Amino acid sequence: MRVLIAMVLCLPVVAFAQAPPPATERWQITISTTTDESASTSKDEPRYKETYKDSLHSEAHVTAVVEAFASTGGYQSLRVVSLSASGSSRTTHEEHIKRLDVDSEHHNETDDWTEESSATAEPPATKDGVVAFTVNPAGVAASAAVRFRGASTNKRTHTDYRGTTHKDDSTPIDEVDSLGFYGPATAEMVSSRHYTGSETDTGNPTANAKLGQTQVTVTTVDIQPLTPRPDAELVLSIPHYEDWLPDPKSPLVVTATLKGKKGKLPADLHLSKLHAKLVGTSSEPGESVNWPLHPTKTEKDLVVKGGNARDAAQQEIEIPFAHDTEQVEVDATDYGGWSELVITGDLTDGRTLTAVLPGKPNVLLPYRDAKSHVATAWKKANKAASLADDDDSETKPAGKPGAPGDGLTLYEEYRGMQCGDAHVRLDPANKDLFVHNRIGAPADAGLKLLQTASGIAVHGCLAKDQLLDSRVVNANHGDGPHLVDQHAIVLKYPDAETDDSPRKRSGAYGGGGASERIGTPGQVKYVTVDEHDAHVKALGELDWDIEVAHELMHAMGVEHHGEEDVQPAYWEYTPAGDLIERATTAATITVQDELGHVLPRTDHWMQQLWVQHPDEPMSMGLYVAHVHGEHSGDEHCIMRYAVSQPVSMPDGTMDFLTIFVDEKNPNVRHLVPKREPLGTHLCTSKTGTGNNAPGHRPTRWHGDATRGDCAHQFVVSDRFPIAEHAAQSH
Repeated sequence: MRVLIAMVLCLPVVAFAQAPPPATERWQITISTTTDESASTSKDEPRYKETYKDSLHSEAHVTAVVEAFASTGGYQSLRVVSLSASGSSRTTHEEHIKRLDVDSEHHNETDDWTEESSATAEPPATKDGVVAFTVNPAGVAASAAVRFRGASTNKRTHTDYRGTTHKDDSTPIDEVDSLGFYGPATAEMVSSRHYTGSETDTGNPTANAKLGQTQVTVTTVDIQPLTPRPDAELVLSIPHYEDWLPDPKSPLVVTATLKGKKGKLPADLHLSKLHAKLVGTSSEPGESVNWPLHPTKTEKDLVVKGGNARDAAQQEIEIPFAHDTEQVEVDATDYGGWSELVITGDLTDGRTLTAVLPGKPNVLLPYRDAKSHVATAWKKANKAASLADDDDSETKPAGKPGAPGDGLTLYEEYRGMQCGDAHVRLDPANKDLFVHNRIGAPADAGLKLLQTASGIAVHGCLAKDQLLDSRVVNANHGDGPHLVDQHAIVLKYPDAETDDSPRKRSGAYGGGGASERIGTPGQVKYVTVDEHDAHVKALGELDWDIEVAHELMHAMGVEHHGEEDVQPAYWEYTPAGDLIERATTAATITVQDELGHVLPRTDHWMQQLWVQHPDEPMSMGLYVAHVHGEHSGDEHCIMRYAVSQPVSMPDGTMDFLTIFVDEKNPNVRHLVPKREPLGTHLCTSKTGTGNNAPGHRPTRWHGDATRGDCAHQFVVSDRFPIAEHAAQSH
């Protein structure tokens, strides 16, 4: 037992950076040791098979209460106030030798013994408890000689294979052991020993009883102060913490300060070292949902700086020889990064404190709910506090029922995108549409009109190097919520690059450019607007803007108000004076004014038509609008056609004629010297307005729309693709 107690009390010396506070402190030191030895088998020469079973279980327990006397230079001595020690050991050995050679004289002989031992220690006298004690320059930890006085009792019974019994007597103990002294801590030390070797004495197997066995010793040391320590705390200060959003251009500065909880700290209690660590840091591809296009980033989305880096990913730093106030910096490499910051400080009295941010249970970066990766400040600013990270439920503007959202999750809108020269975070309450405007400035007003008319936030700022060939705008995604690959719409002239449009005209094209179609942004390959299109030629800037907005609405599934009107139509007079319209079902037509008066060939406006189209028959066609066709419905909707015939007047001015089929008589054409009203919004009904309104006088123009209600047709999100159909998109 002498050896056992000495073993459990010999502890290493721990170093600290500064001397402990000059005070008298009382400590309780508890040391517990358990040793187990497993049974095993070893083999000898071919003559014998020897089986050794050695079952050992040893325990020791020491408790000491010591007083530490300190002065300016540190602890000078220890006084052991109380001391108790106990230990026990139980060992049973059974060794069997089984003869394999019938000539052996040791046939079926055994050698058995058992052992029990215990020890106790008495508290030493005062003169023994006060011992010389040298303190390390670091301070608290040191070792001291402590005298144990008591008795060790060993009870050993041994019966050899001849049947002879042996007994051991009790032995007193009076020894000096080394006692380790630490700051407050609990530690567990595990050691193991495996016995190896070879049999050399087959006649005396007991000499090698431990061959092939493993001994495991577990020592637990618990040292706690009985005298209250100076009450200190490590407090964090993070200006603008609750408002900070991850931004590579805006680091977050964190200040850690050692303070006394109830006043000033003792003059010689300080920080000796500071640790800052980021835990659970995200690593999203790129730095936003679309930038860079082909991300190769391997670093974490948030990194910590300000000390010696402890890892290549810059997730942990250490500041040795720390001042009582230190700063660390958290830098973002991604606009949507998240992590948790943990800061700890080592004190000169051996304690380690975890820093606290007043009023916060932990330091989540950015400031957010523990179940969310989105900053609380951004959620509040966008009235999205109740929304989940994967939310995509925008109903503003309404659009098609059952198809909410814009294809971007709340987290993706928060993370944002690179658009032109700026990074932009999006509005989670409003649907967003992305347009790669290859036409440039001439189309900007059309994009603005689309936004005003529809209520959709239209982003036409994407540069060429900010959009993949696939047109996916949120391709950079990892652990952050992602629902669908959302696409941008490419807007261009028909012949701007390789002319893969089937015709040089305005339209929305899908299916590899083989056909005009409507659909969501992902279904429409590109939209073209021809600056020389007959629909807008010489009609002015607003017509061009409407054309841009109109065609982009086709890329969100919106159809025309009705079926295609007849175009072009050609008029010619027969020798008998009848007016024939080719390209329609009408063999003979009559042209009337708005009041219903027939217009003869000599009418001023009829003559002006032939001035514009001098050949007989007409060499250029007219646009004739039909009832419930593309010109029908709300006359201020951008999806309604507003085509009038431009007429150059003799004085150089431009005038317009509107030609349409009579609502009641399909063989009557009305020629009205007025221009079709231009659209500036999306209609919410099929009912005609203005010249198309029911009961309009003197003549209703085009009637109610076949479809209409365009404000409830469009679909922005690629989560809800639209089925193919034959609707034209120009």
